Amino acid sequence: MQLNNISYSLLIWLVVGGFSALLSFVRAFEMNQKHHLTKLYMQRLLVIASKETSTNKIIKELYYSFINQRQIRSILVRALKGSSREGFEYIYKRIGCYPMKQLHGYLLDREKYMDDTGNLSDSTTKHFQDEIEKWDCEYQVILKKMRKIRRHAWINMVVFAFINYLMFIHLNNEYSLLIFAIVNTIGVVNIIILDYECGSVGDRIPAGNSALKMFKKNKTQFLLKSIQGVYQMAVGLGLIYNITTAVAGWLGPIT
Repeated sequence: MQLNNISYSLLIWLVVGGFSALLSFVRAFEMNQKHHLTKLYMQRLLVIASKETSTNKIIKELYYSFINQRQIRSILVRALKGSSREGFEYIYKRIGCYPMKQLHGYLLDREKYMDDTGNLSDSTTKHFQDEIEKWDCEYQVILKKMRKIRRHAWINMVVFAFINYLMFIHLNNEYSLLIFAIVNTIGVVNIIILDYECGSVGDRIPAGNSALKMFKKNKTQFLLKSIQGVYQMAVGLGLIYNITTAVAGWLGPIT
């Protein structure tokens, strides 16, 4: 009966964990698509703005350059309906990031103070290219950290589940079964919350070290940190009980 309960529990944990991993994969795919789209948009915006194209015509030129890419084309169509400022604000709202905000602001200031004439200087273009590359590199670093955090969480959960299962097989009592169930359930909840946190990392982060600080703050917010603390405590107390019970059984009654 107990083995049947364990089998059902393992099946539930696998299904829930697998579903969470699938959702995390989908969110990561969408996040990568958005990141690629944002980077491509900024690169083309730099090219068009460097050709003495007036600011009020840039969005139209961007639309023609993305004519075969439906996702961003639909955003640009909506952006064309207002002024340059309104159009840039809408684009930023949909696929924005910090370098894009800087670039949009510069072009709008050029429109305001330079009668909307002149192209971007080589130094200005180089500055924005560097900001875009820095933003892109930090995004890749954050993705790497996300994968590492999730991988360690899965490994820890599997290792401790295996240890607690062996202890239950050896001790074969209700307390060791309860420890096995509680620790693994908290572990699965921890994985689900971690998947959500990693999948909710946004692109609207400044270039520079502050981007990594914001990611670290996001992944350790209160709920996740609390669950991780409870999981570690449950693992520790469970191991203490199981090991103490096993040692007491090996030593036998003290006379």
